[in-house]
Amino acid sequence: YVFSRAAQTARHKNLNWIKFDALSDEIESTLEKLPEVNGVIHAAAYVTPGNTITGVEKYRRVNMEFSDRLFKYFAMHKQAIPVLYFSSFSFLQKPLNDVQTEDDAVAPGSFYSLSKYWGELSLLEYAKTAQYRPIIFRISSPVSNDFKLMHNTVVKKWIELGKSGNAITVYGAGKRRQDFVSASDIAEAALLSIENNSVS
Repeated sequence: YVFSRAAQTARHKNLNWIKFDALSDEIESTLEKLPEVNGVIHAAAYVTPGNTITGVEKYRRVNMEFSDRLFKYFAMHKQAIPVLYFSSFSFLQKPLNDVQTEDDAVAPGSFYSLSKYWGELSLLEYAKTAQYRPIIFRISSPVSNDFKLMHNTVVKKWIELGKSGNAITVYGAGKRRQDFVSASDIAEAALLSIENNSVS
């Protein structure tokens, strides 16, 4: 089952697309209608940049309250299933070390990064009394394999410039580094982590 407020973007004989908004108050009643849940992948988030009042409210309701209710639901139902949460590197103290570990300092610099860190804490706190297996992915700039579904990142802009024969402009000193990860690689890693009971 896929819960999404967006229109269906993928089709498969075993895929059931359910229109749902994380701002809804009906998460528990919607989950109750599912016949069986063998695993959870929580990738929903409000990601619009900026710290406006409207944005802060959505970070709280979507990234924090929704996550909390989802983790609490599966903790209360005592289901021995994997629960994968998509988090972020954004709350780690900058500059990032070449290799990040669980001992790295935390320094959220935005409401978004704070909400992702809070989500990790919530998942792990409920796991203390739950039977579910908590898994956390800190993803760096995912890139869709479908050009039409790509967000307006520098990758998409460069591809568009290259396809149109225009020069690719790099602003600044050219020293900034950023990792981009293919969505298909992320999906494969998620599937493997869910199927491998030793991952948590």
